[in-house]
Amino acid sequence: MPGQIAGVVVSAGKMMKTVKVRVAKQAYNAHIRKNYRSSINHLVADPNSSLREGDVVSISPGWRTSKHVRHVVTSIIAPFGPAIDERPPIPSEEERLAKRAEKRTAKDERRRIRREEGVAASRVMKGKKTDQKLEKPIEPGRKPQDVVKEARRKSQTSVEKKERNEEESAKVEERVEGDGKLGGEVATGRSGRTIDGDGKGTVAEEAPKEPEAKQAESASKGKGKAESNKGILGRVANWWGTQRSKS
Repeated sequence: MPGQIAGVVVSAGKMMKTVKVRVAKQAYNAHIRKNYRSSINHLVADPNSSLREGDVVSISPGWRTSKHVRHVVTSIIAPFGPAIDERPPIPSEEERLAKRAEKRTAKDERRRIRREEGVAASRVMKGKKTDQKLEKPIEPGRKPQDVVKEARRKSQTSVEKKERNEEESAKVEERVEGDGKLGGEVATGRSGRTIDGDGKGTVAEEAPKEPEAKQAESASKGKGKAESNKGILGRVANWWGTQRSKS
């Protein structure tokens, strides 16, 4: 038969549905120009675990089942030990192809079910209906579990951001209601930004320095105004007046 290789089973029963077969060959020595007997070992697929150590078998290449298994047994030439009738039958090529197609179909069905479950879970996390189709399906190679985790992470991030914004807005409202009624009073910081009673900031030009007497007078006025005002802006004005008086 073309493509068939004869060999001897040297290891069996140590790997699941896999045996080691030694194939004889000749190696040419270029130095003395002579052929010598040599051998090479192949890992061969044994679907029904029919082979025993010492069997002379026929194997066929091109049937890759794993990284190192690239051959499959096709027939037993000379059994060693139990008779061929007492062993599980060796499947033919048609049977092997049919079994491979069946396994592939089952795998595709499991993958489709997992993908649909992942899509449904992601739509639930996003608050959408599950009977509608996604505009962008799951990318090939991505697991549905990763899609669900990503959707959950995005939803948690959005919820945390919303809560943080609500807390900040509540703090601003409390400050405006409790401390922001200044009646048009103005406080200016080191950066030159002026904060009025409405809470809006405008950049003001730096005023020319006044004499020390006027500075002390303006500082005392600013201190009196700051004491009359309640809140953060009043304290800022008080602190700024103290700094100007020291300078």
